[in-house]
Amino acid sequence: MEDGIIATVLNLEAIDHCFVKHPNFIKYEKFQISMTNKTAENRASFKITGYKIMKIIAEMVNGKIIDLTLCDILHILDLHSSLISISNICRLS
Repeated sequence: MEDGIIATVLNLEAIDHCFVKHPNFIKYEKFQISMTNKTAENRASFKITGYKIMKIIAEMVNGKIIDLTLCDILHILDLHSSLISISNICRLS
């Protein structure tokens, strides 16, 4: 992975969308006190500093362009990659 580029992973098991950083934030709300949580797999801790709304424009494998607005994305600086929760999108569709 190149410096400054953060991978984004589509995940079926993630409960929430979690992003390290992204240039397309529409709205950002910083938490007064950061929350700490642990990952399910190895119990590593991470800090949630706020939440946001973000627009994503992506090109699918078939060439179709999709325009998504993701809400209540958790801002987690300690992650190695960002997560888009497929189950969250399906639940809200």
